[in-house]
This record gives sequence, structure tokens and C-alpha cells, in this order.
Amino acid sequence: MSRVIYFMANSVDPGEFQVDHEDQNPMNNNIWNLRLGDDSLQKHNRGPRLDNTSGAVGVSWKKSARKWIAAIRNNQKRTYLGLYICKIEASLAYNNKVIELGLDKIGKPLNDLETLECNCAQCCSR
Repeated sequence: MSRVIYFMANSVDPGEFQVDHEDQNPMNNNIWNLRLGDDSLQKHNRGPRLDNTSGAVGVSWKKSARKWIAAIRNNQKRTYLGLYICKIEASLAYNNKVIELGLDKIGKPLNDLETLECNCAQCCSR
């Protein structure tokens, strides 16, 4: 459906490209919400995985270290960002890397640090 709408609005056949929904809602086919992209764009423009238990993108619990691990995947490469006692600090490390790489500009989600709860002993004195 989105490919047809994109074609009708722009008179351009998406061809090899995929039509991406900027707001991540596949039901929102408003033309301002549609853009052409490749598989990499599609992978960056998604929210947390369904099995995510940390509540933060790019952050997971490393049981053996009893710490939060922050990591990001870009261009088929996983970059380790460190281990953290505080989930909010791990989320901040992830956010900073997304911004540094400019991935936020193509839809890579940032973690909302204000809504995350950590409950660690040092928790960022918020």
C-alpha cells in the first residue's frame, strides 16, 4: 500500500528501494510520513525488540558481570559501548553514540532517559 501511495504522490517508482514509515507506524501512509530507503534505514528505524526487558534500546543485562551492557549495531557491525552499574548511564552511552554517528537523523530511536527507572545504588542523583 505504501509503495502505491508513494508512487501516486511523487510519480516515482520506488523500484529497488523500500518505502519507510518515519513514525514507525505501518498504518500511517500519509505522504509526509513516507520516505525511500534501503534495508539499513529500515533496520535503524525500529523501536525496542519485543523481547526487550531493560526498557531501553541498545541496553541489556549482563548476568555474569551483574551490570548493564550498552551496544549498538551499525552497518552489520556491533560496537560495544561498555558495562555500567546504572541502566540510565548505559542508555546515555547508547544515545551519545547514536547522535555521534548521525543515526538519529535517519530514525534510530533514542532512549527517553526521563522515563527510565534504574534503582541502582548510585542512580544519577536525579
